[in-house]
Formats: sequence, C-alpha cells, structure tokens
Amino acid sequence: MSRTPRPKADNRKVLIEYSPAMKKLLERQSYNSGGRPSQHHIGKKSFLTDHGGAIPPNVLTISNTVSTNEDRRYCMEADLPPHPARMSAKHAEFFLRFLTDEGDLVLEPFAGSNTTGATAEELQRRWLSIEPEATYIAGSIGRFTSVDTFGSAA
Repeated sequence: MSRTPRPKADNRKVLIEYSPAMKKLLERQSYNSGGRPSQHHIGKKSFLTDHGGAIPPNVLTISNTVSTNEDRRYCMEADLPPHPARMSAKHAEFFLRFLTDEGDLVLEPFAGSNTTGATAEELQRRWLSIEPEATYIAGSIGRFTSVDTFGSAA
C-alpha cells in the first residue's frame, strides 16, 4: 500500500556483491555484444556500468526452517501457543529495505508473531501491527526483549 502512484521501491537497497565473472567484466570493460539465440540484442555498453552490486537472481532464497528462536522460546516459557506460520526476519528485512526508508511508517495488517514490527524497529522504521488473536500478540512480546508486558521500556 502506497500513498503515491510511485512507491519507494529501490533495488539499490537490496543489491548483493557482484559475481567474480561480473567483477572481471567491469575491470576488462569489454564483452561479446550483439544478438543472442533468445532474440535479445545486447548493446556494446549494456553491462559496463558498475552499479555497486547485482539484483539477487532469486529474490527470496531465504529459508524459514528455524525451529527455535527468541520469540518461540518466549512462548514456550510463557505457556503461549507460538504462531504456526512464523515468517523469517530475513524476509521482512528484504522487503523493508527494498520498499521503505528509515523513519517511514510500516503497516502490518496480519501481524502474527510480529516479525515485521520487530524487524522494522531494528531498521529504524516506525511500525503499526494489527493482529486479532490475543495469544499471538502476547507471544510476540518475545521479539521485544527490552519491553515488559505492559509495553513500557524495561
């Protein structure tokens, strides 16, 4: 959801390091341009600009296999049911970096265990989360170890 028809998406915020082959190409400043079997035509200078990194080839290659982390441990100790579909903080981080700037307000309408809120806070974004299930809200406190159950700083 964006307030403008031109959202802030900026792939420069999520670039990864160039491959060794691309680093060599940038150093060499030449390659085989021209037509390709795919019918694409590659210009003589199309890949000679150093943009500071590459867009990841498979944007979401982040696993979500962690069986224990701080919020899950908190839920177990507090005898609360953990959210059954916890999202990896790396997923939230990718999209928050890609689509927002520090100080922006992030809305998470389906908060669950509040991965987005915790990650937004780490990245210095303001956040607002909505979650109708009270036990998941209570369990999400485990993501904020410096906050007590009444929401004041500890």
